[in-house]
Amino acid sequence: MAVKEKRLYRSEKDKMIAGVCGGIATYFDIDASLVRLGFVAIILLGGSGLLAYLILWLILPVESDKNQEIGDTMKKNVEELKDAAESVAKETKTITHKSGKSVWGLFLIGFGIILLLQNFGVAHFLQLDKTWPILLVVFGFLVLGK
Repeated sequence: MAVKEKRLYRSEKDKMIAGVCGGIATYFDIDASLVRLGFVAIILLGGSGLLAYLILWLILPVESDKNQEIGDTMKKNVEELKDAAESVAKETKTITHKSGKSVWGLFLIGFGIILLLQNFGVAHFLQLDKTWPILLVVFGFLVLGK
């Protein structure tokens, strides 16, 4: 009797961005929402969740390509990531051109709320010194969109 090999892959059915969380959830037989919440928590508590997600996006094959060589998988995933980044940049540019003031205003209000909550000790879990890179990336997208 052959034992079915259990492999980690990106889900094509249960995906919001790249299927990483859906694939992890399938592998561990848990709800994908819990995995997504875990990634968000890790991102908010230091930012390494974003890096982990991007690395998994690059190295994990999609479900239909799970028997493909790692080199081919990474080439395909790099192209997919590049296309996704270009799409986000294009959408950001479109949104900024349509409502530049409101995007900047919402960004500044959100940033101000975070700082205010930290001053009052309510959001001490948001370590702003470790969150700066994420804020700089958002700021960069906003500037490129102008």
